[in-house]
Amino acid sequence: MKPAHLHLLMLLGTALVAGTAGWFLGRQGSEARIRELEAAAPRIAREEALGDGGRRSGREQSAPEARVPEGESAPQASSPPGAGGEPTAPAPPDAEARLLRIREIGAAVDTAFERGAGNDVLGLLKELAALAPEGREAAMELAVKVNSDVNGPNRLGLSTVTFYMSLGDPAIRDLMVWAFENPAPTDFRVMSVYSLVWTQPPAKTIELYSAALLTEREPTMQRAMVENLAFLRDPKAMKVLTDTFLDPTRDPALRALAAAQIATVEDPGIEIALQNAARGDPDERVREASAIALVIRNPPVSGYMVTGTLPDSQASAAGMKSGDILVSYGGRPVRTLDDLRAAAGSTAGEQKVPVVVVRDGREVTIDLRPGRMGIYGREVNAAADR
Repeated sequence: MKPAHLHLLMLLGTALVAGTAGWFLGRQGSEARIRELEAAAPRIAREEALGDGGRRSGREQSAPEARVPEGESAPQASSPPGAGGEPTAPAPPDAEARLLRIREIGAAVDTAFERGAGNDVLGLLKELAALAPEGREAAMELAVKVNSDVNGPNRLGLSTVTFYMSLGDPAIRDLMVWAFENPAPTDFRVMSVYSLVWTQPPAKTIELYSAALLTEREPTMQRAMVENLAFLRDPKAMKVLTDTFLDPTRDPALRALAAAQIATVEDPGIEIALQNAARGDPDERVREASAIALVIRNPPVSGYMVTGTLPDSQASAAGMKSGDILVSYGGRPVRTLDDLRAAAGSTAGEQKVPVVVVRDGREVTIDLRPGRMGIYGREVNAAADR
């Protein structure tokens, strides 16, 4: 969701559902996704102003640029009407009345989905969140359901901008914070990580994520918090990531995640720490992640660097490795994620596609089938190209 982000689009969007990473992977590259959403936001806004709220800019995932000044509230989109076009009603005063209203909303949601009435569903989502504590479970389930629709079949006709802006509602924001320390569906919790970055001042987000990283064991949550702290581009956020990487008592998987995010920190001490970890950290994951971070820091060539492969993917089966820098796909040069997409789109129907990567300073050619490679990664630029 990387709105700018519409800041929000940037961020959530992961769509919010899983860590952000490369493209063909089956996931999109975080930095490239930010640029896509920033570019798409003005067009989407124009379309919605013309009444075309059903268009989408693609399966957006996120990372924020524009920040809410500390101490100020995030700007709120006007609340969509509830079912039937009525404004969202205040929470009934007693538990019995809330439970009755929750059952009514459940039926209204089904009807709204059948009609493709996206704005009605958003209004009902906000009302459910306000019906705490009884409405929390239903609100979380509905938020995940709408997110899946927005980033999938889009039966509701909602753009990513409209949906992610709705998550700035105070009741939904409170629910997302609540989900950090209470039982909640993982998909909703990950969505919360991508959303809270823009719905509250950066200092609150950094404090929340810093504390949560001490105890969180769910890998998708760890990845989401690490990536979004990096997206904040705030010195305090980068310090949290650096401290996480340097702390040998932390979960090695978490330290490995943090390594790539601090790769571009200018402090020369970071480079020394990465070099030491790459050579001698007790955990293989940290050693590998540190080595990759050093390549990100000083890449030998420009291209799309693989930072991981998906299990059982054709890239993994063909021997593609973390740290490989993809420089050519099907004979077409690759410098950016857009280059990779364009090259991949031109190979439809071919039986085999030669993919050239730079590994340990030399070119290696790997033959793949057209389509999903199953990688995630990031664009890197050699010093000569900066």
